[in-house]
Amino acid sequence: MKLSNVRFEALHSLRRVSSGLLVLAFLSGCPKVSPNNVAFGNIPLGMGAATRTVTLENRSTGNLAVSSMKVAGAHKADYRLSAPATPLEVLPSEELGVGVAFYPLALGTRTAAIEITSGPSNTVLSVPLSGQGVPKAANGLNYANDGSVVGTNLSPISDWSPEWAFLDCFKSSRAWISGTIATFQDSRTLPLDANGWVTSLQTAQCAKTLLFWAQQGTYPSGDYVVLYDGLGKLEYRDAATRIQTAAGRDVVRVDASKGGWQLWITQTDPANYIRNIRVVMPGGGSPRDPHSWWATAASCPYPDFQPFEQSYQTLIFHPAFLKTVRNYKVLRFMDWMSTNNSTQQNWTDRPTPLDARWTYRGVPVETMCALANTLHADPWFCLPHMATDDYMKQFATALRDYLSPELRAHIEYSNEVWNGSFGQAGYAQQQGLALKLNTNPYIAQAYFTARRSMEMFAIFTEVLGGTQRLRRVLATQAAGWGMGEQEIKYMNAYQQADLLAIAPYIGLEFGSPANQAATQAMTVDQLFAAINNTALPEVYAWIDANASLARKYGLELACYEGGQSLNGYYGVENNNAINTLFDAANRDPRMGQVYTAYLNAWNARGGGLFVHYLNCLNYSKWGRWGALERLDRATASAPKHAALQQFIEDHR
Repeated sequence: MKLSNVRFEALHSLRRVSSGLLVLAFLSGCPKVSPNNVAFGNIPLGMGAATRTVTLENRSTGNLAVSSMKVAGAHKADYRLSAPATPLEVLPSEELGVGVAFYPLALGTRTAAIEITSGPSNTVLSVPLSGQGVPKAANGLNYANDGSVVGTNLSPISDWSPEWAFLDCFKSSRAWISGTIATFQDSRTLPLDANGWVTSLQTAQCAKTLLFWAQQGTYPSGDYVVLYDGLGKLEYRDAATRIQTAAGRDVVRVDASKGGWQLWITQTDPANYIRNIRVVMPGGGSPRDPHSWWATAASCPYPDFQPFEQSYQTLIFHPAFLKTVRNYKVLRFMDWMSTNNSTQQNWTDRPTPLDARWTYRGVPVETMCALANTLHADPWFCLPHMATDDYMKQFATALRDYLSPELRAHIEYSNEVWNGSFGQAGYAQQQGLALKLNTNPYIAQAYFTARRSMEMFAIFTEVLGGTQRLRRVLATQAAGWGMGEQEIKYMNAYQQADLLAIAPYIGLEFGSPANQAATQAMTVDQLFAAINNTALPEVYAWIDANASLARKYGLELACYEGGQSLNGYYGVENNNAINTLFDAANRDPRMGQVYTAYLNAWNARGGGLFVHYLNCLNYSKWGRWGALERLDRATASAPKHAALQQFIEDHR
């Protein structure tokens, strides 16, 4: 069997990043391995570690024959290998991903090895595996989110977000900008390869990107390591200054108090253009405390400090980010998937681990599974509204192979298909009318949403061999439960679903044009009085109506998004007085009290899982969505975050 460019796209398509990375490079017939082992750490009996990925790469000029891939050793039964059938051949410059997971069967050190036999002489390359089986906790809590009834949405991946999720922060950089040394931006195009790397430059042309833009003091200062392949020249501007350089590696010193910074490609060799740029964040960590990081080895209290330059491929996620989301049982990836107004249709349209950045097509499913595995959190995926059946089948296949089997994937057809401000709503309405589902355009829209949801549920159920690993979501408008009932009863859709999900936001009315004058005249005290006296009772009525609907059709009521919604719209977002009022209210301790009352009412009135919108984002005229404004913000100064964490503890 030969591997084409498809390369097991759905099953084993990883190359350089996923839930862990091990690169096996066969250079001129001489196999090498880096890193030289895979260590899973302490895993409670009956549970599993996040899947690590081994990437087999053939850099020679001839085909690489692989006769076998297996796990061997004293405790081989503790390790699960996800590998294609052998024998096979890996073509020159092709790569093959293989997953390995750890499920300890006994206490103590559990060792084994991946053995890959290749080449005409049957050379065996051995990759040691190790992990510790530890007892389950006496209280039944082995992960920080065990028993948690709260989830969170994650911030969009962007250069302007303070939620720096990845150790390789280039993944969050802005799309390439064409310019010159003297002119920031011009109208010329930049030719890109399939992964988004600039293949050539015109005369005096530079390719520029932005990192942490407008993020003054909300990300770490320190020495960032820039790694790249190819020949050319990089330059840095604004908050970054190069202090070391060598072939394929620069060190830049960044002063975050100066705001964001720029990375420019000023020269590149078209025959060997600069590509695979990685920007590794400063500092390092210890496996003994995966949710903390230190600037240097001297400041780390543990002897096994490892700089992020050595671990970014296997750890992937920044410990500071992991620390803020570790208590959430569900992670909703709507923004990570660039769901709203998505243009993705075919599986070839999807984001991949090899993409230069994840800010335009979204984050790969492999990486989202890696985060879910790392935190032992159930993922919530929002599939693109134009996705083909094959796209959904391939996505489901990736979940089957990369998501830890004890986790349950929530699957939802797009996001807010009822909401006319998003392209998916118009698409659903057009499709519903074209299929003659109903002559009323809004009912046709609801019917199509139900129909396509059921088709999606059926595809995932078939690929995953049942619904044990799924939570099937039908979502509707919190204030529109009448139309919601039209959706969930169409063709008995409720019989194929598990959750009825709504977004019971608080306070949207205060930012409307109709209420602008009244809101502008309010003090913070008056705003909180209005929230408690009018906004919350209105939300409770929505919850009651939808809880009754869920009970009627045998569904669990869930919140796919929720929290405060103090933001102006239709022009009110430009009212400085209202923005100042909304900022102050979100930072006031009384907002924590509002959240506590709201969450307790949600629970008492029949609500189940509550997924807040969202974890970490700066406040702006477009909203104050973040429970945190920055990852290093103390809980005491973040009343929404503090209330969410306390609710988790009170309801385990």
